[in-house]
Amino acid sequence: MRPWSECPEQDLKHIRGLCFDIDGTFTTQGKVTAEAFAMLWSLHQAGYKLIPITGRAAGHGDLMLRFWPVDAVISESGALIYYVQDGKRQTLVADEKAWHSPQIMQELLPSFKAKFSEAQLALDQDFRQYDLAIDIGEGVSPWSPGRIQEALAFIQQAGFQASASSVHINIWRGDISKPGMFAKWMQQQGQKLDLTEWIYLGDAANDAAAFAFFQQTVAVANFKKYQDQVKTLPQYITTQEMGMGFREVGARLLAARNRP
Repeated sequence: MRPWSECPEQDLKHIRGLCFDIDGTFTTQGKVTAEAFAMLWSLHQAGYKLIPITGRAAGHGDLMLRFWPVDAVISESGALIYYVQDGKRQTLVADEKAWHSPQIMQELLPSFKAKFSEAQLALDQDFRQYDLAIDIGEGVSPWSPGRIQEALAFIQQAGFQASASSVHINIWRGDISKPGMFAKWMQQQGQKLDLTEWIYLGDAANDAAAFAFFQQTVAVANFKKYQDQVKTLPQYITTQEMGMGFREVGARLLAARNRP
């Protein structure tokens, strides 16, 4: 990974859209800071397409789409995307055969809790449609990296897919991924998928698939503690962490666009 400041300005002039993670990338210690939110508005006003891609619940995705200056929101690790068309919220689902949250909970949760007695559901579980989220650091004491890896192995052996963010372990069953949902939506919108025009910005191991898919990739500085867990590292890393790292990325994009 090279410093974000070393990304050639000519590469930035071609960028028209930013896909970004939420927890630990846009937020700072669980909050959206004034600096990060102001940068989001600045990017929107400059004409950039903005798409949060998050493991957060569908309910969070609905709120973001309604109240934030974004073009679409991919939530639940790629299970669905909300976007506006003809003035109304539209939904595109990654896999019509994917299991719904109550099915996953009924099938997996009893055995998972028997193995991991400390396990608690994420605080936003009630607002999820296609996944089960275990809290590993948002409302509970942070789980150790070893315990997280043990949990991921258990989930996969039980026949489910899973990934760990900075706050949750997300569990699903179906053809679901963050980049897969992005590509499906672009196709549904009739837009050419030119990855040289997009940047993906993330912070944790659950961004691995997106780092491998997108051609222009950046991590905020707090990603360093996860870098040994990711096969394909992002190209660049910011000097600042979390929301200030988001601001750092946005500032260079705006500077490149405004410079002749």
